[in-house]
Amino acid sequence: MAKQKTTIILSIILVVAVIAAIIFYSQIASLKSQNANLQSQIQTAKTNAINGSADVFDANFHDLLQENSYLLADTARRSLSNSSAAFNATLLALQNNINFVGNLLAPIYGSNSQQLVNLWNQKANIFINYSNSLKNNDPNALAYYNAAIAAYIPQAVTFWTTTQNPYPALSQTTATNFVTTSLSDTKATIDDWYAGNYNQYYTDLHTSYIDMGTYADVVAGAIIQQNPQDFQ
Repeated sequence: MAKQKTTIILSIILVVAVIAAIIFYSQIASLKSQNANLQSQIQTAKTNAINGSADVFDANFHDLLQENSYLLADTARRSLSNSSAAFNATLLALQNNINFVGNLLAPIYGSNSQQLVNLWNQKANIFINYSNSLKNNDPNALAYYNAAIAAYIPQAVTFWTTTQNPYPALSQTTATNFVTTSLSDTKATIDDWYAGNYNQYYTDLHTSYIDMGTYADVVAGAIIQQNPQDFQ
């Protein structure tokens, strides 16, 4: 009788343990599901924050490109100084800015957003190399710069006028004007700083900032018009 009672008790304990295990693993599964849903909601929120509306996208793109004009001039300016720490800090900020542009476009263009990142990096390298040539008193600094932009301008203009990439195609006149203006604006600021004409440096920096904002608005408008499904 005692043995039978013990068996019953053990059976009850086993049943309880099984039920507890089922409940425990069900809770784990539920938590995993909730976490997956939360991560999905976070990602959706991030995407909506980037492309939640045409106005938000336009404002973000505008601000990033204007910031780029400032950071590019500031990075190039600091390459002329003897402070590698200051130069490295602004160079990092410039690279982060360029990457943010890529992140902004990724929900729309996917991996093709890297194409614009590469174009911005190429432009940044042109001016950093030009600044370093000036710093080293290289008599060929201007010749190197002219050769670099002679290769860059057709590439950048083609990027914004061709139908072979997923980005909107601008008119030849618009693309050429924006590409050449952004280059000449940045070069002017660097030349001002190197010549010690600091008042003119800030005047030309402001001009570069305004011109890049105009550039950004035209491009953002074209992107919005091309991809209305991505905006509310």
